[in-house]
Amino acid sequence: MTSVNSRRRRLLAVIAVGAAASLLVVGFFAGRWFKSPAQAALEVAPPPETELTAPIEYRVLQATIVTRGEVGASVELGFTPMSGGATAAQPVVTGVRVKPGEEIGAGQVVMEVSGRPVLTLPGVVPAYRDLRPGSRGKDVAQLNSALVGLGFGPTSAGELFGPETKSAVQRLYDSIGYPPATTGESDQLAVKAAEKNVTALEDALADLQVAEPGPDADGLQKKISRAKRDLSGARSELAELRAKSGAMLPLSEFLFVPNYPARVLAVPSLAGGPTEQGGGGEPGKAQTAGLRISAGELTVTAKINSSDGRRIGVDQPVEVFSEVLGKSFTGKVLSVGELTPDAGVPPYYPVVVRPDSPLESKLSGQNVRLTFTGAPTPAKVFVVPISALFSKADGSVNIVRRLPDGRRDTIAVTPGTNANGLVSVEALSAKLNEGDRVLISSANLSDTTGPPR
Repeated sequence: MTSVNSRRRRLLAVIAVGAAASLLVVGFFAGRWFKSPAQAALEVAPPPETELTAPIEYRVLQATIVTRGEVGASVELGFTPMSGGATAAQPVVTGVRVKPGEEIGAGQVVMEVSGRPVLTLPGVVPAYRDLRPGSRGKDVAQLNSALVGLGFGPTSAGELFGPETKSAVQRLYDSIGYPPATTGESDQLAVKAAEKNVTALEDALADLQVAEPGPDADGLQKKISRAKRDLSGARSELAELRAKSGAMLPLSEFLFVPNYPARVLAVPSLAGGPTEQGGGGEPGKAQTAGLRISAGELTVTAKINSSDGRRIGVDQPVEVFSEVLGKSFTGKVLSVGELTPDAGVPPYYPVVVRPDSPLESKLSGQNVRLTFTGAPTPAKVFVVPISALFSKADGSVNIVRRLPDGRRDTIAVTPGTNANGLVSVEALSAKLNEGDRVLISSANLSDTTGPPR
């Protein structure tokens, strides 16, 4: 009987444990499937409002503008000869003596077109015509000065392409291994004819001067006088022909470069290609003799957006940083152009920066970082993020200070200098303290628990 009772108690215990486990499982799933209205509302409610704050700073505020710019020379020249020599059907590139990036000097042959050299000469007046014997002008004076500087004469530089200039041009071409271009075969034939005429008149005069006077002495003297006049005229004509003929400098064989050393930007990629008549060539194509040269000091050109451009002025300090060289250079704003519209991009101000010391030539053509530094505030000021300012209906500008106990304190301020997302503020009545926290993001900045001050 006792054993039967014992088995019955064990069976009841097992049943009780199983029932309890079943209740636990049912309760777990019921809790996941069935929620009270309060719990459901809590789960779909938005997160609590987040308040972002920033400290009030007390310091000097200085504006900086960071952008990119291109390094290049102050002058860029393009050259394509308009003729390749008297016998060439069209100009043809027959030699390239320089390569992109190479520095070139005055009097250097940079390329050859149809067997003729192309020279660089110092001068600020652009070449625009053939320089021939007898020519006058500022470009001739520039040529004379260039020839003097290169050591070829003439002894006195002026605006006339005279016999001394002609001799100096001859010496220049001798130094580079080419015969000089001349004014042409017709001029040479005219000179020879004039020389023969002078010789003939000289002989005729000599014969008259040794002839016996005879009975008509007066007639002989008249013949001698006429012969002298004819000879004088012939000699003048010969001198004029000589002055306007001979060695010359064709426009197709030289270009004036204002500053040295100059740097080659682009050359024809292949020799032997025909050139286009006039205009600049496209680098890398054999069908053009286009040569591009940069000359003068290296400057940096940038395009500044319309809002920042109004804050940049001449002589403003600039830091130039080259990521390629890992170097920084100082400079100043040289010029600020007019607001320039451009298709496809917002209007911009073209700004040129001149370095305080010459930039390395390897920087030419590089893209660099520019940091423009504006004038600082004259003394320390209270500074907050611009996003901390808000306006009220009455037009006042305010900030909201977050108090240690969580309350908000609205303070009317007068904003001042702004730079780099910050603005200086002056409280109209309340006292500001360095380190106080101001709201920069909240659902309602104007919602305060304390009275505005």
